[in-house]
Order: sequence, then structure tokens, then C-alpha cells
Amino acid sequence: MRRAGRHLDLNAVRVFVSLYECRSYGDAANQLGLRVRTVRGALTELRLFFSDRLFTLPRWDATACAAQLYTAAKSALSSLDAVVLDSDRV
Repeated sequence: MRRAGRHLDLNAVRVFVSLYECRSYGDAANQLGLRVRTVRGALTELRLFFSDRLFTLPRWDATACAAQLYTAAKSALSSLDAVVLDSDRV
């Protein structure tokens, strides 16, 4: 997917999935082994990419765009992780 000359960052998508599930910068950062600053930056990057807030703080309510992105991203990442796992066995 490409918008305005930019590519969607797979690492930012992984951060988004963690944020969607944890609803906390700190918990997502701990889960992924990242700094909170990195997690915040990834969310900012995705907000710009999709032109959507994705979450409304402080309650972490997901926007419609975020809910749709989560469903697609969770499925895609699961598929990619399965391929990587299979390739490790070969």
C-alpha cells in the first residue's frame, strides 16, 4: 500500500496491533521490547499515513479506521509469522 509517496511500515503496524490490544503506550512498549518514545512515534506515523487519529485518548477508544486496520493487520501478521516459522523449519 502506498500513499503520497510513502510506504506502510510493517514495524509500525506491529506496534499498532500491540497498542490496540494493550491500550497503553507503556504496556505495548514492554510487550515489544521497545521504548515508549518509539511506540508513540509509530502511532504518529500511522496517524499521518491513514489521516486518522486511530485512538481517542485518554480512554483509548478506537476509531472505525483503527478497528478495520486491526482486523486486517492481525490477520496479515499472523500469516506472515506462520510463513517465517515454516521457513525456520526448512
